[in-house]
Amino acid sequence: MDIDIQTFETTYELIDYISEEFQNWPGYIFRGQANENWQLEPSLNRILKNIKIENDGIDDIIIKHFFRFKENIRGKLENNSIELDTVELVTLGQHYGLRTTLLDWTWSPYIGLFFAFSDISHEETDYRVLWCLNNDDITKINDTYKNENEKIEIINYRRAELCGMFVLAS
Repeated sequence: MDIDIQTFETTYELIDYISEEFQNWPGYIFRGQANENWQLEPSLNRILKNIKIENDGIDDIIIKHFFRFKENIRGKLENNSIELDTVELVTLGQHYGLRTTLLDWTWSPYIGLFFAFSDISHEETDYRVLWCLNNDDITKINDTYKNENEKIEIINYRRAELCGMFVLAS
């Protein structure tokens, strides 16, 4: 998997590049980030790096965090009669403060750009980032892992609230 870094001086150059390179090429996914220094890592991973606890205690923290969220979400969903499975609940939960191992991506480079530029609180960086990944590269990445728990899984979330968004789970 090659990493190709492109920089653009103007928005017009960027839009032209996206139109030429990605508009008619299905199979790419995109993620916008407001800070060039951020790694591609889920919110739960970022937080757990800062917690000084033994590895066997981390699972307890994750489970308690999830169940607290599950208790707090009761009665707050738009249609409470819908029964969500665990994956759906975690996918929805990350948009309501639940820290997860999921990482949002989108099929649209323009939605990715929205997220790269929508948060103006990150002025300390000179660049915003639009990550682009080909689906074939996900297979190549997964082939390098022997442990099934380390592999990337695409979860296509089809609820209207998150139209066009999906996540990679690691």
